[in-house]
Amino acid sequence: MHRIDTPTAQQDKFGQGKPGFTNGDPTTGTRATELNSDFFDALQEELCTVIEQTGTRLNPHQHTQLYEAIQTCAENAANTKLSRKKNGKDIPDKAEFIENLGLTETVELAKEAIPYHRKINGKTLIQDVQLTATDVNAVTPETLRLEIPVGVPPLPWPADRPPTGWLLCNGDQFDKTRYPLLASAYPSGQLPDLRGEFIRGADAGRKIDTGRKVLSPQGDAIRNITGQFGYVRQGQWAPWVTATGAFYQTSTFSAAIKRGDPDNWGSVSAFDASRVVPTAHENRPRNVAFNYIVRGA
Repeated sequence: MHRIDTPTAQQDKFGQGKPGFTNGDPTTGTRATELNSDFFDALQEELCTVIEQTGTRLNPHQHTQLYEAIQTCAENAANTKLSRKKNGKDIPDKAEFIENLGLTETVELAKEAIPYHRKINGKTLIQDVQLTATDVNAVTPETLRLEIPVGVPPLPWPADRPPTGWLLCNGDQFDKTRYPLLASAYPSGQLPDLRGEFIRGADAGRKIDTGRKVLSPQGDAIRNITGQFGYVRQGQWAPWVTATGAFYQTSTFSAAIKRGDPDNWGSVSAFDASRVVPTAHENRPRNVAFNYIVRGA
């Protein structure tokens, strides 16, 4: 391609060294620009080459071939540059390119993303996943019904009211017709009163707590606490009266055992179990308060 270069071309019309055309001016004697075959040949081949490079045959009756050829070239170029296989392949520093786009954090987060084709119990991640108790092996009310025997064991419950389907172990009678399975565990139709009580394992032949039946109550008891003390110190060289264990000496006083005896002393002793063991208004082990409940069915 070249610009018009005939002698009558208007010089520098589009800038230094860029001639153009003129219609001429008879009043000034300026001639119109003459055309020659070189210019038209160049123009023709430039335009035809664009059309033919797209694989299109020239058609003298079709006047949109150049437009269609340009459109085809643009689409082919875009498809080549943006194809999935080659897109971004020509970028030398891809990390810098991502940073310039402000996508560094997004790319880092994407590294930790779970691929959408992953599944949870056969459920894909292409949409919100709703997991059931079965999916995560959670305990359901039905599981409790099947796994926890009716009536046993009494379970600690951290509230005043038992949950639906459960009864407090408060000594009340229950309807054996309504709760036949519970009646098989408590044939009397009465639940044990476990309020303020501790559950103790039945002896069952161990010979630690003999003579007991299952569900039998047992009153409180305390281990024996012993001690000893003396009464009178007689004589100047006799040892002082002492007390041991839960006994302790509160005071001493001078006492004559018989007339004329020197240095005789009597003692007053008291008993206090707290000197030996922790004490309270009841005998008890360490404990935390819960309500005991059983499942009714």
